[in-house]
Formats: sequence, C-alpha cells, structure tokens
Amino acid sequence: MNPILYESIVLSFQNSPPNHPSQYPSWALIFPILLGIAVFAAFQIVMQSAHDFHHALLGFTEALLITLIFTDVTKVVAGRYRPDW
Repeated sequence: MNPILYESIVLSFQNSPPNHPSQYPSWALIFPILLGIAVFAAFQIVMQSAHDFHHALLGFTEALLITLIFTDVTKVVAGRYRPDW
C-alpha cells in the first residue's frame, strides 16, 4: 500500500479545476423563455385567438421540457456529468 504524501495532496489541489462561477447563470435562462412567450403574445394580439395562444404556449412548454429531458438523459448515458467550470 502506498502512503499518501503531503506533496501529492498539494499537487492535486493545484491541478484541480478552477473555482469560477458558472459561465451561464441559471437566471439567464428566463430571458429566452420570456422572449418566446412575448412573441406568442404579440401574434395573439394581432390574430386575437386565445385558443391558438393557449396551444402555442403548450407547444412551447412541451418543446422546452423535451429538450431538457433529452439533455439530462444524454448526460447520464455518457457516464458522467459535465464539469462546472
């Protein structure tokens, strides 16, 4: 059995990934979602059909959720999560 050396612990911390905040903060995802809803609302004002606006929001939500599920499943199947730096 190899003893754990102090130098190897120090070197492992020096070679660790940088401790930076996330490149894309999670609150920044709200802007594209609100932009999509605003586009649907603008067309609803022009077309004046609440039924079409409701279906547009349902389709938008379904597309967003399917994309998130596909991304998470792909990460799990790949075997490891992406690093957070």
